[in-house]
Amino acid sequence: MNALPNRILKEIPKSEWEEEQSVHVPCLLLDFEVQDYSKAYPLNVGLSWRAPIAWVPHQGPFRVTRFLTGSGNERGSIAIVLKANSESYLRSCSKFTPENKDAQVCALDEGASGIDVTIFEMVPWYVRLYFHTLKVVLDGQQVALRDVAKWMRVSPSEDRKSPAVLEMQLRVPYNTSIISLTVEFDKVNFTA
Repeated sequence: MNALPNRILKEIPKSEWEEEQSVHVPCLLLDFEVQDYSKAYPLNVGLSWRAPIAWVPHQGPFRVTRFLTGSGNERGSIAIVLKANSESYLRSCSKFTPENKDAQVCALDEGASGIDVTIFEMVPWYVRLYFHTLKVVLDGQQVALRDVAKWMRVSPSEDRKSPAVLEMQLRVPYNTSIISLTVEFDKVNFTA
C-alpha cells in the first residue's frame, strides 16, 4: 500500500471473554480522505503479503451429491447422498486409535450417540414435492424417519409466489458411511 491512511480505527472487544477467544480477530478500518488524491497522485490501496498464503480448509465429515432420478420431464425423485470422508470422519471421534482406523469405528464419549447432519433443500414452486414419500437410507438399510430425525421444518410452495423448503436435522451413528434421502416430485404444467 503506497498511501497512508488518515485514520486507523481498531475494533475494541466488548468484554474480556471476547478478548480471550482465539476465534475473535479484531478488525481494522483504514480511513482515507479521497479528495487528497488526484490523477497525478492516485490513491493505491492494494495490499500485498510478504509470504504466500496457503489455506487448506478443514474437511467436513461428509461430501454431498444431489441429483434427479426418473425418466421424462414431469415426475421423478430428488436424491441427496452423503458419503463419509474417512479421515475427517475419524477425527470427529473423541478417542481415535490406529487399531480402529480400518473398521471406521470410534470409541465414543458417554452419551454421544451419533453425529448431527443438517439438510436444507429449497425447490422452485413449479416442482411439487410429495413430502410423504421422503425416505432415509443408512448404509443400504431403510430406516424410519422418526428414528433419525431430530427435527424437521417443511414449508410447501405457493404457486408463482414461494418455493418449497425442507430443513431437517438427522442424528446418524458415527460409523455410518452413506446416507441417502429421496423425495418424489411432479412438475407443474404451465398454464396462463
